[in-house]
Amino acid sequence: MADHEKETPGAGQHTGGKGLDRSVNHIINGDSIARNSAGADPEDLLRFLVGWSEDGPWWPTAIPREGGNTETQTFTDPGALREWVARRVGRQNLYFSVNDLAPDTRKKARKDEVTRIRGLHVDVVVAPPSGGWPKEQPTTERLAELRAYLTSEVARLQNRVVDGNGWPAAIPRPTAIVASGGGFQCFWRFEDDEAVSTEVAEAIHARLIGLLDGDRAAVDVSHIMRLPGTMNLPSQKKRWRGREDAPAYLAWADWGRRFRAADFPRQKDKAAPVAGGLRVELGEVKRLDSLDDLPAAVSARTRALIVNGADPDEPGKYPSRSEALFAVLCDLVRADCTDDQMAAVILDPDFGISAHVLEQPKPKGYTARQIARARAEAVEPELAEMNARHAMVKYGGRVRVLVERSDGLPEFLKKVELFDWYANRTVKVGEDKDGNDVKKPLAEWWVKHPQRRNFERVEFMPGVETPDGIYNLWRGPAVVPAPGDCGLFLDLIRDVIAAGDGEVYEYLLNWMALKFQQPGAKLETSIALRGGQGVGKSLFAEKFGELFGRHFVAVSDQKGLMGNFNAHLQQALLVFADEIAAAKNANMVGRLKTLVTQTHIRIEPKGVDSFAAPNHFAVILASNNPHIVATDADDRRWLVLDVSSARRGDRTFFRALVEQWQGGGREAFAYLLMQRDLSGFEHRDRPQTAALAEQVESSFTGAARVIHEMLASGETPEIWRNGEPVDVPEDGGRVFIPSGALAKAAVASGKILRGEAAGLEKSLGHQLKRLGRVQKTEQISIAGKTARGVWLPTLAVARDWWSEMHGRAFDWGDDPHANWDVVRVPTAKDWGDEMPF
Repeated sequence: MADHEKETPGAGQHTGGKGLDRSVNHIINGDSIARNSAGADPEDLLRFLVGWSEDGPWWPTAIPREGGNTETQTFTDPGALREWVARRVGRQNLYFSVNDLAPDTRKKARKDEVTRIRGLHVDVVVAPPSGGWPKEQPTTERLAELRAYLTSEVARLQNRVVDGNGWPAAIPRPTAIVASGGGFQCFWRFEDDEAVSTEVAEAIHARLIGLLDGDRAAVDVSHIMRLPGTMNLPSQKKRWRGREDAPAYLAWADWGRRFRAADFPRQKDKAAPVAGGLRVELGEVKRLDSLDDLPAAVSARTRALIVNGADPDEPGKYPSRSEALFAVLCDLVRADCTDDQMAAVILDPDFGISAHVLEQPKPKGYTARQIARARAEAVEPELAEMNARHAMVKYGGRVRVLVERSDGLPEFLKKVELFDWYANRTVKVGEDKDGNDVKKPLAEWWVKHPQRRNFERVEFMPGVETPDGIYNLWRGPAVVPAPGDCGLFLDLIRDVIAAGDGEVYEYLLNWMALKFQQPGAKLETSIALRGGQGVGKSLFAEKFGELFGRHFVAVSDQKGLMGNFNAHLQQALLVFADEIAAAKNANMVGRLKTLVTQTHIRIEPKGVDSFAAPNHFAVILASNNPHIVATDADDRRWLVLDVSSARRGDRTFFRALVEQWQGGGREAFAYLLMQRDLSGFEHRDRPQTAALAEQVESSFTGAARVIHEMLASGETPEIWRNGEPVDVPEDGGRVFIPSGALAKAAVASGKILRGEAAGLEKSLGHQLKRLGRVQKTEQISIAGKTARGVWLPTLAVARDWWSEMHGRAFDWGDDPHANWDVVRVPTAKDWGDEMPF
């Protein structure tokens, strides 16, 4: 138990001193603050949130009085938070997330979006009166009775929760208590270095809820709680219960009270289960007259979930209907419902929660299995423990045991490896005739348990709902965006990576923002950085990659990017390939094109069969090789940049950049990306850089290279007849280009490799038709012999048409009105021994 608990105050005492005025319930670090609970004070909000998380960030949520669209924001600036609340207080219900969330959370969070357990919470609410809450507008007399009941119950709860009279001895007094306007919410702050798992926190929640008669729906670590300093605005259904608009305020707090998980009781141990796990046998299932037939311990929120099939206050809380169903069953188990009661609830077509069940081929059998699963985790702690970190999955055509490592990465073991790891642990499965324990190896017991955790497939699905039966490798961003200073990193992007080009700088920021805001989006344009050592290429890519955490992959050779055993690419969002050039290796060129643009790639893990998987990653290449990528003239795969060497060797700049980045710059850059407006951005429309044009030109091969060089020089090919040169035909600036003559001139020049010469004339004919915008080549007579080719327009027009063919402008020199240079070839006698034919 933590040291502070050695002097835990008992019932009727407050931490912070003796002789306190008990009519004033606000105690902040032992100091009394004059308060009248008839009005809410906005300062309560900041006192509470700063006490709970001194430096933030904070995640408030606004929900309209009658439900509907929710709004969640991330704040690190208390002033901005105060302004956000001030615009909504009295008009919307305001809540906050007790625990830290992922940075892209824009609505009420799900459990998998919680990134850190900061503390514990219990919502102690008024229990329903005898006969239950009204389901329609009550009479004036009944409404008066309900209000009197609420007043007496709130007073009773205050006496127990705030004043501590009758407080359970097993539970330490909280760090803070908030009067929510409908009850009291208790909060226990963990020590800063206390790392608590979701499973442990929820196990403690379940025990605290049971001891304090709290709302069972609040067991979830993603549950939001009322913000003090705001107004509780009850919906119409709650107003029928006698509720009225009421302030929420900080009733009591001592922010010096911090706890360890070991300070709290957990769920009581259950009797050992029978061998083989729980079985549920359902007889004739009789419908309930109403939900009032259920035990009073079933929370109001669970009842609403049963009726609606989804949480009316938190739409989208459950990624799938099966998860909502299991949440209902777990709450019914905790409320001591019978199997028949649970079956009656989820098989009743009048209840929304039954929809998923009734769609099953055998609803009754499905119901029995789900009830058994809920009961199993409640009574078998070893099952809950193993299910928390392990699952049986189908992966690469094999059955494997998925193990979630402490760093969050999955590992896929064979069963024998799991058995070896847990060989030192057993589980009791029963007793023999002499009353001795019968035990089995834990791993073997779990593998054969009917309620073990199972997944049909392992997928990487960033930023989307996960369907039933799929294990999602996505774990969210690694950084919580927060306003701050990232100016030096922006300087690196603008002055070094973009080399001072404003258009390129804006494109890069938009490209990075798109990947961060929409992690699952497939970016069909990637970045190639060309420049020397020590200029900042790697620093740029690696710092951007930090925003993706485990979903950032850095490789330093071709094998890491394109070799076998590439399971690391399945869950990648950004791949950085350092000092890799792919221009000359034909196989690598093809593979790289696939990686950049294809929606699926083949994954080859070790020990299992390869399989196709969605491709979600973008690529950044970096190299000092002048020809870093081979890019077709009309493709949009690459933005090739010549990186500036302006900061080469500037250790002072790079040291300051890293210090700023580590001191909040990373979070500030993430915040900048999240706030960037991308409504008019199309990532395929990348800037036309000189480096890209150079890459395109150097990537031309065969016929395309011959024609491009002809257009660049403006020189027509030589034509020979009987050993004598003749001019190509001209007509008002047009020229006729024979494909055969062009091919012979190219071969004679030595610029065409031997392997490219075969079929060159045919390829040139095809390219010339496209350039001349004709359907077929033309055959004419030149110096008494026929020649097949194409009439091309003036040189300036031909160059424009070539640029249009390839979707980019080329640098043709300074004279935009240059004419064809019709080659006047020397006569045969002038060649002498150097005659080419």
